[in-house]
Amino acid sequence: MKSETITTSEAEDHFPKRQPNQVNVICDLAEGNAFVESHGTPHIPVISSFGAGQLHSCRLHGVWDLDLMMKDYARVLFRSIRKLNSNKALEVWDDLTFQFGPRSFVYADLTRVIGFATTPDEASSLVKKFAESYLKAAIKADTGGEFNLLQMEVTEIKCHKIRLPASTLLTSEALNTHYGTGSEAWHESLVKKLRTRDRGLCIFEGVPGTGKTFYLRHLMAVLKETHRFYFVPTTSLSFLSRAEFVGFWVEQRRQYSQQQFVVVLEDSDAALMTRGTDRRGLGIFPGRVRERWS
Repeated sequence: MKSETITTSEAEDHFPKRQPNQVNVICDLAEGNAFVESHGTPHIPVISSFGAGQLHSCRLHGVWDLDLMMKDYARVLFRSIRKLNSNKALEVWDDLTFQFGPRSFVYADLTRVIGFATTPDEASSLVKKFAESYLKAAIKADTGGEFNLLQMEVTEIKCHKIRLPASTLLTSEALNTHYGTGSEAWHESLVKKLRTRDRGLCIFEGVPGTGKTFYLRHLMAVLKETHRFYFVPTTSLSFLSRAEFVGFWVEQRRQYSQQQFVVVLEDSDAALMTRGTDRRGLGIFPGRVRERWS
């Protein structure tokens, strides 16, 4: 097999000459994430500004005050999404992109701020400046747990953090009163499994009002320091098989590598049903719960 090496002069004949840092960008504006930073990939405004030149990013995860950002930096707002609701108190900003220079951007949503610049120090400085003014305090110890509501928005999976009140944390007496004698011991056994096993399946089944949801809220409070809970509504079960979910899950694993993940499926009979006509694998809550751990 004959091997050929293309010299610099020959390469110039094959490819058109470009100015430094110039790049062609093909953008499908039908894609909802074209202007939203997604799964570690800079969005179109950033890519088109930096071209093939130096691009460095710095990320900080937390809970951010987007309303205050808007008050301070509305004049340099480059891209944004605002979610409206009939209840004015629920109107929120999301996916904000601020441009501070030709190659200086800050992207922000409810859970992260990302700085883009030509050097690592500049990107870090942007994020640190935002953290001084807009990073909210951590969840207080006397609150309940929290979970992430997953929702498909156009072509991107979004996480909406829901915090629970302290009243969702049950006492030992309340567990035994509402779920029967021995419920506290069963609860401690389940918590131990969730803390020591990295995978498994637990199915609750029962008529409405038996306390399945309330117990899950208690579990979220007990494990809030070590576990991240993701809630998938019945209407969204189909996106678990979408290609976008793989990228979303990889990014979540990268961001929260120190925590264990728990996915809660609401009314998941159809998603968990085995092939055939039997319903084996479903238990009764709170009397019996079928578990499978590996």
